[in-house]
Amino acid sequence: MATVLNIQFKEIDDDIVERDRLFNVFLLGLPRSGTSLTTNILQKLGVNMIHTSEFEDKKKATDERFEKKYGDYHANPEGFFEITEDQFTYMMKIFQQPYSGCKMIIPVQGIRWEILRKYPCKVVFMSRDVEEIRQSQMAYYKPSGVDVAYLRSALATQRVRLREHKIDFLEVNYNELLKKPRPIIEGIAEFINTDVYIDEAVALVDPDKNRFKSEELIPGI
Repeated sequence: MATVLNIQFKEIDDDIVERDRLFNVFLLGLPRSGTSLTTNILQKLGVNMIHTSEFEDKKKATDERFEKKYGDYHANPEGFFEITEDQFTYMMKIFQQPYSGCKMIIPVQGIRWEILRKYPCKVVFMSRDVEEIRQSQMAYYKPSGVDVAYLRSALATQRVRLREHKIDFLEVNYNELLKKPRPIIEGIAEFINTDVYIDEAVALVDPDKNRFKSEELIPGI
């Protein structure tokens, strides 16, 4: 039986947002590629992000699983945004809700690319230097042996699939977003066809929260 999601709606001014506008946004990226920040930006732009882990028992199970694997780790108290199971069901819920979206962490199993192609949707694809992703993952999750070649392959594979299935996507570089938030966010807003709360979205970006500065990075492969 599919889990019934508790969808959190954001109030939208009908005088600003046209009645027939549908966002149906999917945010796609590797862990530590800027997806959490971009999720918050999308919410400011009026996208109702569907949370897939809002139930306390599920959050507790996630905490226990991650703590066992990575050490001192706790789930975001507001819930994860990732589509983590029953891909088709969650996708369909998004398509059925106006102004909605969800974050997908790649690579995930069961992405129904033909569904993304069939329904009108927008994909925001996050990219970041793979060596920076690797070091950020090691610092955040404390895993061992994160493979740069694997991360590079995962990003490249998703680009190929998006193009292969002719899915409308916008690639956003995390470092560029930190350096030039306004033009990047204005580009995202134009891509999803909205002009609401852009100033508030820009205000969310704090370059000082970037874990690694370029001069601190060990040169990549």
